[in-house]
Amino acid sequence: MELQKHRLTVGQMARLHDINKRTLHYYDEIGLFSPKLKGENGYRYYTMDQMADLELILAFRELGMSIEETQAAIHCSAGTVNDILKDKIKDIDGKIQHLRSMKKLLEARQKLSALSKDLPLGKIETIFCEEEYFLLSNKIVGTEDENYFLAMGELLNRERRYRLFNHDYGIMISAEKIMDGRFNDYDRFYMKPSSAVQKNLFKRPAGNYLRIAVKGDWTQLPGAYRHLLEYAQEHHIRFEGYSYERGLNETLSSNMDEYITEILIKWTEDIDL
Repeated sequence: MELQKHRLTVGQMARLHDINKRTLHYYDEIGLFSPKLKGENGYRYYTMDQMADLELILAFRELGMSIEETQAAIHCSAGTVNDILKDKIKDIDGKIQHLRSMKKLLEARQKLSALSKDLPLGKIETIFCEEEYFLLSNKIVGTEDENYFLAMGELLNRERRYRLFNHDYGIMISAEKIMDGRFNDYDRFYMKPSSAVQKNLFKRPAGNYLRIAVKGDWTQLPGAYRHLLEYAQEHHIRFEGYSYERGLNETLSSNMDEYITEILIKWTEDIDL
């Protein structure tokens, strides 16, 4: 079959490739892809052998290549085109990995959001927490520390991923400070790393933890810690390690009155009593 003898109008070529006729007109205007034949009636026609060229152009455009890049690519040798395709495959693999990571973060945020709706507010409960590893910020001295936000920013920047649903992070207070009533004397920020295969990670030990959920801005938190202390005294237990305080929905709302904060702290029986 002599493919050049089979003429195709603009409309026919567009339908065969599922594109708009305006696309072909545009490609013709800029010299990217033009009809090969001109009929006795003055009309211009594409030929069947041009279909492969158009498919290649459309594939390059779907890969995100610019008009200039596409123009250069279609005039390259087969070996060069193969190199271009290898590079694009590499780019696509990177985007797939990026989207998978983003999906994982979104699912984690959705899980926290659901948890914020399900937790009974102000009620203390005991839960078992598995061992978990965290990245820690530099040491801070409470909320009045001039390096408070700097320490938080430096920690988050160690794993800068996506801005809205960036990280699973919180802040820690030692059990000793809580027992002394120093509820705003924070020690460090903590953050769940993207991978546990990292050096110098802090281990939060497995064990029984008290949990309480608090609604409202940060001025509500001291009352929650006082409630935890009263509970510990009544049940003859003592705290150990650190408390782990994190916002469950703060990235989803700009209204601090709607914030739900979870506080966890490990406990053990007080054998001195």
